[in-house]
Amino acid sequence: MSRNESGELFDLSVPTLNNSFGKKHIFGTIKYGISFPLSKFIEELKMILKDSAGDDKSLKREKRLLFLQHCNGNEIIQHYFTIFTNYLNGGGSVVNWFNKQYHDQNIIFTVAGGNIITLFAQLLINMVDCFIDAVNSQYEALDYEAFTWDINSQEYEPRKFSKKALRDFTFMYTNNFRDWGDAYYFRLINLTFQNLTPTNKTILGELEIYESLSKEKLAFSICSHILHTSFKNKGKISSAEDETRYVAQSPHSDFDFKLSPNINRDPDDDDDEADLDDAELIKDLSRDLKGEQGSAGFLLLRAKTLLVSDEDPSIKYSSQDLKRFKRNCGDTLGPWVYSLFPQTMQESYFEGVDKRSDCYKYLKYLYDKKQTISNATRNNIDEITKFYLTGYKLAMNARGDLIEFLPASDNSTEAIINYLNNTTYNINNYIKTWEDERWSKYAAPGLNSGGGIHANKLGYRDIIYLFFDMNSLLYGSRGLLGRLSSDILGFFLNFPDFETEKILDSLVRTRNNENYHERINIRYVMPPSDLVLAPTNPTFTRSLKLLKDLINRTRHSEHGFPDGIRITINAIETDDTPDMQLNSVEHQTSNTVNQYIDYQYKRDYEGGPDDGQEEDLQAEYIIFDKKRSTQYARGKKSKKSKKSKKSKKSKKSKKSKKSKKSKKSKKTKKSKKSKKMKTKKKK
Repeated sequence: MSRNESGELFDLSVPTLNNSFGKKHIFGTIKYGISFPLSKFIEELKMILKDSAGDDKSLKREKRLLFLQHCNGNEIIQHYFTIFTNYLNGGGSVVNWFNKQYHDQNIIFTVAGGNIITLFAQLLINMVDCFIDAVNSQYEALDYEAFTWDINSQEYEPRKFSKKALRDFTFMYTNNFRDWGDAYYFRLINLTFQNLTPTNKTILGELEIYESLSKEKLAFSICSHILHTSFKNKGKISSAEDETRYVAQSPHSDFDFKLSPNINRDPDDDDDEADLDDAELIKDLSRDLKGEQGSAGFLLLRAKTLLVSDEDPSIKYSSQDLKRFKRNCGDTLGPWVYSLFPQTMQESYFEGVDKRSDCYKYLKYLYDKKQTISNATRNNIDEITKFYLTGYKLAMNARGDLIEFLPASDNSTEAIINYLNNTTYNINNYIKTWEDERWSKYAAPGLNSGGGIHANKLGYRDIIYLFFDMNSLLYGSRGLLGRLSSDILGFFLNFPDFETEKILDSLVRTRNNENYHERINIRYVMPPSDLVLAPTNPTFTRSLKLLKDLINRTRHSEHGFPDGIRITINAIETDDTPDMQLNSVEHQTSNTVNQYIDYQYKRDYEGGPDDGQEEDLQAEYIIFDKKRSTQYARGKKSKKSKKSKKSKKSKKSKKSKKSKKSKKSKKTKKSKKSKKMKTKKKK
């Protein structure tokens, strides 16, 4: 049987103002631009936990919330966080950073999702570990030249004070800097700073400009807060160090990004006047939202990796088996099972289900699929981390002299930060040029099909109102936000600085090498890129088809798309689902696409699909590279074909209907095959 692995690589969401989470985010970018405050994420986590209590991600979110609440109790950490998010989001229009905004554009591209919090926790733990090592080194030999810190390494161990070192820290924490007296304690914080990871040194150096303390003292102040702070939560003591280490040692998540209106204020504005202007704008938007009746939600463009193989020893059931298992599960647990998909499957659903039953088999099948998707995404994250960890060099002349094109990163935390910083900076620069209408039709087919901001005569407030509801988002100014989003996706897949093709080539080599060494008889290949549209509301279809056509045009440019990419375009209608929970709203798309891939392989390699499987396919599926796609797919199933079949049905008995249908289908299949063979021979 066939097998495919598809994991998240790049998610871009565009929220609406009349979605509760979209409103929170857009009001935040209007006020803060790319420098997010801690309070924004605390409020978002509270909202998500309120709506999703009890699911399999609740514990992780509760831990993140506790961690951020500990951090929010320290003003220095609050300020550090805003500078950190600014850096993660590319740092603004100035080439060599620092702590600026993208003031030359109306729309910005920012990092979203759990990676922001995980990376923040890892940087704080880097400070804590380096400080503990510095103090311990006064009483035991530590080789600082060989010192390396990587919290995701298998060799990593959380640092702990020795008894003598703990006495030093207690003295330092309980006394002011002016009371330290002896240069010994200042030598400890200087040694701590010397061994910090590069991003920490950069952010603390910037923080020093605004605070009254040196960067070494700032690092110690942050360490001491994390090491010493605790509070009661639900009757138990919550330690800042424990919560920070828990979050820091959680795995990195897939890479999520958002498109939003830019900051309202100008860099030269007086802060008090700018605050009043922000308040007036947000007041106007809030008033207009009260009378809003349009659909809420978000647009989602997602690029996934796609590895396929014609061998899969792990799959045991046919589609007919799974239908039977699902019916049994519906009878056993209730009709809610029929809306269950791999991404929404949870371990708790196994409780009370007989392991010998068909229902258990169905739940286990969904759970295994969920793990496969999760593992595929994990493989993508690991491959990008490895790519930025090692870096690479290119020959600069005929003699073969090498130039460092991508510098190696010090550790996995730095690798992910460098990847996100590079991605956000380059895409925001792309947006600026897009808004200036200076891209060619090959670099920006969406721009050249409907015009940019100047062609549509849009001001800053007009841009904000494009985010108002799903109708304005998808159709306002000739679908400007959707056209920009589709161009950004094409830019990400093709721009050399992102090295998407190199990462994909490395991914398929890694997976095949792993299978070879583990003696698993699965060899993956990367098929031509494909595209799936999955609207949730019929009124969205026209807009999404435009995006499909725009993305499809890129195939004819000098760049094309790399093999092994699956693109999905969704328009999600929801009032209160955050676009951070992408998997919970896109489950049906993934399920349909996976069915289609299975169908393709059964048709191409196994002599035909299971009975009725083709009838179940409802996704509009477009193969990009037709010249090389014959072994992966040979067409698509449309709704019109179903209607024509129904119209041919007569009033005769069911048996005669079936016999006539089978005869006709055989003849048409044969005639189609013969026509294809003739055309191939002529070619």
